[in-house]
Amino acid sequence: MTLFGYQVPAEYVIFSIAGVCLLLLIFDIIQFVKISGLKKRMAVFMEGKDGKSLEDEFATRFSELDKIKTDQGKSSEDIERIFATLKNTFQKMAIVRYDAFREAGGKQSFVLALLDEKNNGSILNCVYSSQGTYVYLREIKDSKSEIELTEEENEALRQAISD
Repeated sequence: MTLFGYQVPAEYVIFSIAGVCLLLLIFDIIQFVKISGLKKRMAVFMEGKDGKSLEDEFATRFSELDKIKTDQGKSSEDIERIFATLKNTFQKMAIVRYDAFREAGGKQSFVLALLDEKNNGSILNCVYSSQGTYVYLREIKDSKSEIELTEEENEALRQAISD
């Protein structure tokens, strides 16, 4: 047999064609296995559904995703509002107990310091004596008071600021 101007034995041509056919048969079997696996997955996916119900299912899922996005945005706004509010709440606290008078033991007097994030707030001084209890309130702005603080009040302020 003559091929492209060359003399080729017929057996080579037949073996070559048989090899190509065998190779094509192997590729065909591989594709058949892949397609049958895909058909099985599609059957599971489409089980009990027609095209219209599947379309409705997708529409439902997309609307649920939209609702989740909306809820997430609202939650983010709520969290930002909460953090903004927290900046103005008391975040730092300290209490110092002491004896205001020698005759009253047991450290029944105390100073309570309550400060926000910017060290603004109040100091509450409760002085206990045998004649009664007296309460003093000091306003704190930027870690300072306009009124001179007692040693115990300064200690409570220092402790609250260092927290």
